[in-house]
Amino acid sequence: RANPHTYNPKITISCTLEAEWHRRKLGLPSRVVFLEKNEMDQDFQSTGTLELRGQNKKACYKTKLRLQEGIRDKLRAIPIEVSVAIQSAKRGKRQSSLPQLVPILDSTVPNKTITEVNFLKEGCGTDNICQSNLHLQYRFCYRESKQDVFPPLPLENGVP
Repeated sequence: RANPHTYNPKITISCTLEAEWHRRKLGLPSRVVFLEKNEMDQDFQSTGTLELRGQNKKACYKTKLRLQEGIRDKLRAIPIEVSVAIQSAKRGKRQSSLPQLVPILDSTVPNKTITEVNFLKEGCGTDNICQSNLHLQYRFCYRESKQDVFPPLPLENGVP
């Protein structure tokens, strides 16, 4: 939304998504890489633009992440920092002796926000302590000659 409500420009917003800033600050690699990124972006970031076409219009920036192979830390969420800035604004010509004013972001609202991508943790509580639900059943089998067929041994009184 813009103030005043009659202000209705086309605004180009630049956005940057950055994964696991705190982890990388500690010298650890990111657990994810962005698949859709610009040539200048590193694996842990994605930058792009979107155009807002007027008052109360919405626009989305979509990107994809891939989880790295062999990661061990699956309990902690993956933080993604999202920042935005106004890149440019186009407005209809107006007869005025004043120079055209450019829009700015609301200074009371942060231009960065952090969201988290959580792992699906079945059997885990809010304390991240996980109780496994492993069930095991077995039967003794034999292999038929030169085949990958394993029929179970016959049971006598519940014993193979």
